[in-house]
Amino acid sequence: MVPKLWEDFKMIVPNLRGIGGNPGPASGYDKHSLAADIKAILLEECVNEKIIICGHGIGGQVGFAYALHNREDVKNLVLVNAFPPGTDKMNKITEAQAIWRKWFPADTDLACMLIAGKERDYIRHIIQSNSYDTAAITESDLEIYAAAYRAPGAMRAALEMYRTLNADGELNLASLEEKGKLTIPVTGIASDCDKNVLQEMLDEISIDNTAVVVTNTGHWIANEQQQAIEQIIRSLTY
Repeated sequence: MVPKLWEDFKMIVPNLRGIGGNPGPASGYDKHSLAADIKAILLEECVNEKIIICGHGIGGQVGFAYALHNREDVKNLVLVNAFPPGTDKMNKITEAQAIWRKWFPADTDLACMLIAGKERDYIRHIIQSNSYDTAAITESDLEIYAAAYRAPGAMRAALEMYRTLNADGELNLASLEEKGKLTIPVTGIASDCDKNVLQEMLDEISIDNTAVVVTNTGHWIANEQQQAIEQIIRSLTY
């Protein structure tokens, strides 16, 4: 979240289904179904102009799926440390982190049972192990996140989003094969650890793209380097 952007932009920041304390359905956590949710929200909000769609991590994967299906509605796509499933880069990440990204979420009942009552510790580990500045996300922030994931069905929804990565990859590749690469401008933002593969990923999915590397940050760029993200998004409007 970049608060200063509220001053000059109409921003719609939806919770994905099942997240944010609202119970979600048992299925439909592939990123293309989630993108359809976003489309429905925009229709409800009467948004009838081209949008900048920006997402971090899984949110970026949803944004990519949205752009694949709604190319004429998107002015710019911004992917913040978000590598779409099906790309060579994302496949390599999935292989390297198979226990977390594939095998642990595969049995959601077991995973939820192991995490239950330990949501705050679980989230703290995920955040701090992927941070450059561990103070950027405070203890107060952690409690807000933990409270949201204690809500009925919330942790299950989060795990389902990882469990569907293989299906996401198949859907992405099928869409790219049918319609070709994205021709809308795509900006990929990554931290130092992913800079060597960022351009490679962008070239896989798009024709008009820009790679931006933000230094001194971990995975949580929007928290650790808010000003950098704000400047990048503002640059797209001129």
